[in-house]
Amino acid sequence: MGDHRRSATILLTLSLVAAPAWPQTSNLQKAARSLYEKGRARYDAGDFQAAQELFDQSLRLYATPHARLYRSASLARTGNCPLALEGLATFSVTDLPPKAREKGSRLREEVLRLCPAASQEPPPQVPAAEASPAPGSTAGEAAPKEPVSQATPALPEVTRGAPEATAQGPEAASPEPPATSRNPGRPRGSATEFQVARDGGDFPDLAQAVAQAPDGARIVLGPGRHRLEHPLRITRPVHIVGAGPDQTTLVCDGEDFVLRFEGSGPFALSDLAVEHDGVRTAAVIQVLSGEVDFRRILATGAIRHPATRRGGQGLLVGGDARGQVLSSVFRRNALHGIQVTGKAVLRIEACQCLENGQTGISWFESASGSARDNVMEKNDRYGLAVVPPARPQISGNVCRENRRGGLYLEEPLPLGPGNDCPLFQPRRPGK
Repeated sequence: MGDHRRSATILLTLSLVAAPAWPQTSNLQKAARSLYEKGRARYDAGDFQAAQELFDQSLRLYATPHARLYRSASLARTGNCPLALEGLATFSVTDLPPKAREKGSRLREEVLRLCPAASQEPPPQVPAAEASPAPGSTAGEAAPKEPVSQATPALPEVTRGAPEATAQGPEAASPEPPATSRNPGRPRGSATEFQVARDGGDFPDLAQAVAQAPDGARIVLGPGRHRLEHPLRITRPVHIVGAGPDQTTLVCDGEDFVLRFEGSGPFALSDLAVEHDGVRTAAVIQVLSGEVDFRRILATGAIRHPATRRGGQGLLVGGDARGQVLSSVFRRNALHGIQVTGKAVLRIEACQCLENGQTGISWFESASGSARDNVMEKNDRYGLAVVPPARPQISGNVCRENRRGGLYLEEPLPLGPGNDCPLFQPRRPGK
């Protein structure tokens, strides 16, 4: 009898300990929804500051695309455009239920109207990369401004890690007023080459070089692994160059991104690898605006958060961004090797997209540009994916051993010559 009582007491105790787990999640969602609805009421009443604070509270409890969108709209209404655009970069209209997408698109366009993404001042020119574009190729065209979105087709979520890294540890920093470098004899305020090295360099780490070197500087990373303590946000025109993607690696385990560019540019990367390591949600490289030129780079290790649909891209290009990516590799990223979205225009040529969690190269929203002579191999879903109204030019690409198909098209799209990418054929009901 005593044993039965003891067993009953133990079971009761366990049930009391375990029971709150499910209600707690439900209560968080209910509280987040309540805060969201209060924020909507304040937004509709024109009290945008109060609305933004309520949406912030809601997102801290439970993130939803509705709250992200209205938070950005509230920030735009109060004149805080940098945060409004940054928040919009984590939102896509396709994240909303179908019935809400039309209204969501209108609200998104209103944010973009209130907050142009980039300055209209002409940027200083950055030195060209050593390699020239392939014969007959042209740079990407300019496009209207719109911040990055992370929409994806109905594809599976796969999370991949990256190898453990050991290397130098530069401090990440936002751009600051120019300061004295380690070599005061170098001229300031002109496009000059600066070396990054702990001993004997002009700057001890990349973050300081980006913050203090003049606009248009060529910043050189020597062979080895250069670690960023925090993700590095870049708004100034610079060219970061290494000794080759097999010799120079820039590493960070921070959240959201390793490198993010959101200036008017030009911003250039060449001859280096950029790697996200650790387990935090992140893309490897994000471009929100401006002109970019990437050559002979490797991007790897992006992590996807399935619940929030954030992160996972080797390269994410959106907004009004434009430019080119040449002779580069995008490998083992949890979502896409390259994702082009918003109204970005990107030329992608002679690249390899290998072993990514979903697609080698994907286009969404009103993105355009071209993909020419690329190789997409062993991606978990498709080699290439195009979701309308995106309309890139696709020619001369090769797709091998992608799990579901070579080319995913939601609508028919005119294709250029020379593609060896079998179309994905969805199964029809009953077959």
